[in-house]
Amino acid sequence: MTTTFSLLPHHPGRLARVLAHIDANLDAPLELAELAELAHFSQFHFQRLFTAALGTSPYLYVQRRRLERAASQLRGEPRRKVVDIALANGYQSQSGFCKAFRRQFGVSTRQWRAQARQAA
Repeated sequence: MTTTFSLLPHHPGRLARVLAHIDANLDAPLELAELAELAHFSQFHFQRLFTAALGTSPYLYVQRRRLERAASQLRGEPRRKVVDIALANGYQSQSGFCKAFRRQFGVSTRQWRAQARQAA
């Protein structure tokens, strides 16, 4: 984390606190205002600093973390329904989740699980 935040030597603790909060609350709605307040920045300033430090917006970072967690759940819980994993990771529908998953990983959820079975 230190290299990521070397761009912002005065604020690494604030951003680290936000990242920890995001990871601990992936199943809850995460609003920009809430994250900015946690970091003690205005929304505008927080979004600028976050994007500069991580190379992505807070919204896209949260979406990516949710998809990464969902990918782990798809592999680790092969009997769990895709729709249940989608809903548990903040998606309103299975179709929206599957589109985002394919965009992120380049394969469908079914292919992802098949790769896990082959690896095992």
